Amino acid sequence: MHHATDLGQVPRNRPARATGTAMRTLLQAMMVLMLLTTAAGVAQARQPKAMPAAPETGDLDAALCQAQSRLEALRLALVPLDARKRQPVVDKDTLAAVLAALAEENLRIRDALYEVVDAPWPDEVKRAYVAYFLTPGATTGLAQRVGTENLNLLRPLLETPLLQESGWPTRAAFGPEADFHAFIVVAQGRGADPQWVAQVIVPRLKALAGRDEVQPLGHQWLAAGARADVGKFAQQFKDAGLPWSRYGLQLDGLAGLQARMPALDAAAELPPLTPAPCGAERPGRK
Repeated sequence: MHHATDLGQVPRNRPARATGTAMRTLLQAMMVLMLLTTAAGVAQARQPKAMPAAPETGDLDAALCQAQSRLEALRLALVPLDARKRQPVVDKDTLAAVLAALAEENLRIRDALYEVVDAPWPDEVKRAYVAYFLTPGATTGLAQRVGTENLNLLRPLLETPLLQESGWPTRAAFGPEADFHAFIVVAQGRGADPQWVAQVIVPRLKALAGRDEVQPLGHQWLAAGARADVGKFAQQFKDAGLPWSRYGLQLDGLAGLQARMPALDAAAELPPLTPAPCGAERPGRK
């Protein structure tokens, strides 16, 4: 499936230089995705590690082939998750399975996005790879689209009688995994409806956290919003152990990606990437 971006189509084999505006907008979209709205907050998440130098004259076609192959591997990995998240919910077991599929889809997409930081590709390929996940000024990037879709799938589930009056899969009723899965869907999709999250989910989790029915970190993170000390929360999530440490590692991944954004901002634009097995002809190139 092709996902258009705002980075623009350019004549084949003649990449244009970036103006900087599109990539800065892309960074803003990334920050909205995680509700991290200040560069200083994200920079606290970790000190950027040394990055492998991009080759001065790399094999662009080989790098593009590897990038689209990674996208194809991700696409194939998401197929069964997409089926599982749409299965009918008839009891607590199927509800837990749907929540797990929703969260795992979100997590895998972001894991794949943050892999770009250490990928041995030229920056123009990295820029095109990031743009596949995050579309400036729109919601058609893969991470944006799936985050919104999964949040919309979660909302009716939180009102099902299977959750009784709590409106959340509590640890006592469903175990710690389901609590984490519901949190991930909200945390990584809340940019689609921040008002609902602030007015409905945050008060709900505050009450449940007060009764020790959910992981308090989930409520604290959602309640803090843009005021969150990202570095502090990233460490707290990692210290909480599995499954919560996965989110802390993703906050680290976001920080690493932001550290690379100035270099990507200066890179040339390429035509949009599409998932395809390595070696298949990429649209827009010969």
